[in-house]
Amino acid sequence: MGAAIVPQSHFEEVRRLLHEQGFAIEIARYYPTDFGSWVVSVVRAPALRIVWDGKDRWLTVQRQTSGVSNDSPIWEDTWIAKEPSLQTPAKAVAMRQAHA
Repeated sequence: MGAAIVPQSHFEEVRRLLHEQGFAIEIARYYPTDFGSWVVSVVRAPALRIVWDGKDRWLTVQRQTSGVSNDSPIWEDTWIAKEPSLQTPAKAVAMRQAHA
């Protein structure tokens, strides 16, 4: 496993922006030894989360489906940013709003 590729500040910025918009954070986890991957999930129905996949270098907004696999919820991608110019905390939070 590699070190973080993006700064941890992106993770903190997503948390801050969501909090400022009145969302309660359900899960916020940063994984520095997994290429700097992280996930931030907000309390709402259906649940939404913003995920940074540090290995593939993708920023994704996901919505929880009604499906379950191996006792874990199944998540559906609603927006994926593969281009670095789109991989900003502000853009991810804006896309989360668009899919709320």
